[in-house]
Amino acid sequence: MILLPIGRDETEIQRHAWISYGIIAANVLAFIIVGIIEHSARMSQIDATFNAAIRYIAEHPYLEIPANLAAILPDNVENQLKSNQPPYLPPTETITAQQEELNELADAAVEAWHDVPSIRYAYIPTERQLLTLFTSMFLHAGFMHLFGNMLFFYLSGPFIEDVFGRPLFALLYFFGGIAATLTYASRNAQSTIPLLGASGAIAAVMGAYLVRFATSKVEFIFIPFLLRPTFHFRFFLPAFVVLPLWFAEQVWDMSIESNGPGVAFSAHVGGFLFGLVFACVIKVTNIEEKFIKPVIEKQTTWKADDRLTHVIENRHAARYSDLKQLIDAVLRDDPQNVDALRLGIDIAHDNSDLAAVDTYATRLFGRYSELKQQDVALELVEELASDRQGPPLPKFFARAAASFERAGDRDWALYLYERIVAADPNSTGTINALMKVGALLRAKGDVAGAKKALTQARAHPACTAEWVPSIDAKLAQLGR
Repeated sequence: MILLPIGRDETEIQRHAWISYGIIAANVLAFIIVGIIEHSARMSQIDATFNAAIRYIAEHPYLEIPANLAAILPDNVENQLKSNQPPYLPPTETITAQQEELNELADAAVEAWHDVPSIRYAYIPTERQLLTLFTSMFLHAGFMHLFGNMLFFYLSGPFIEDVFGRPLFALLYFFGGIAATLTYASRNAQSTIPLLGASGAIAAVMGAYLVRFATSKVEFIFIPFLLRPTFHFRFFLPAFVVLPLWFAEQVWDMSIESNGPGVAFSAHVGGFLFGLVFACVIKVTNIEEKFIKPVIEKQTTWKADDRLTHVIENRHAARYSDLKQLIDAVLRDDPQNVDALRLGIDIAHDNSDLAAVDTYATRLFGRYSELKQQDVALELVEELASDRQGPPLPKFFARAAASFERAGDRDWALYLYERIVAADPNSTGTINALMKVGALLRAKGDVAGAKKALTQARAHPACTAEWVPSIDAKLAQLGR
């Protein structure tokens, strides 16, 4: 079975979360680069150097394993290497020479071990290197490690960045990661096991999330049988339930955390507590309300373009060509300006410029779709297409029909394709619309209607030899 968070009840943010996006991109890029390096020929040389020392110990189990090499060997490996003692020992001078050789091999092996990127840039508590406090946050042990961390971060990071602002969010993330690493190091001061991953920093973000969005709901997907992923359940749980439970699990697991490879639960606990305190300080000192919110509102508050204001004020007084010129100028500067597109439709409609209405409406519908504002997009279609006696808008009808067809709304798609046919029966585009009508009617079980539409397409004056095989094949499927 598998249980994963996949979203939250309110997914809109006021601004692009550039810091969050950059962190995700940096983690993915680091994973790819490290993976390429660690699968290169250089790694074969490193493995050979390390294995040479291990083989020498296995062949001479009576020798003392050098401390620098013993520190990075798991206890079970060391015990296994020392378990097969010979019945007698060679002369003392031979042992001394062999020990010196082993010491040299161990030095080379440890040096080679440190050449591995996921070791060199990870944080090792016994070495206490400042740089690796930072670089270790961008390393991951495998794809699932990366995927899990980035999924949790994507569901929390952008929302905290949105309300705390980018500078404070960056401080929270990186200092939270450092706090998480130092928490682990304080409990495992003699460990030589490399610590890597962004989970400590992400735990700090989750701690802040609990304070700032305690009542928001997190959406989960539960797949009880991996062999049947289509059989699943979705449900919501509030953050004040999910996050404390997760934290309690980390505290429990921390009590049995071993000084060896595995999950660094203490880092999760340290990061989460840091984020919790960080967010509480912001809340108590009212920093967000006093300093952050006014800046965000200034950046996100809508301000009408002066040119659009002029169009609105002179909508019924100025010449249409002058008004349209102003609207088009705004759209050249900002092609995705929803207000300009909406105003363009209204002005063009007032002046019976159907070609302009068609163009503006098509672009506006596409913009609504990009913004995932499906309700507003439907309202636009109802406004411009619900009246069968209304003006023909072939480009708009085609764009909207294709969108509804992809969304599975066959009724609206069929209606719009029929409007395309009625709008310009002699157009080449009518053939494609008729074929779409045939396919949708067939899906609805109206075989006679489907045949009629396809037959009409087959007899269309613009039906070229390129269309004929496809149409005939579809008619054959209907039992022509």
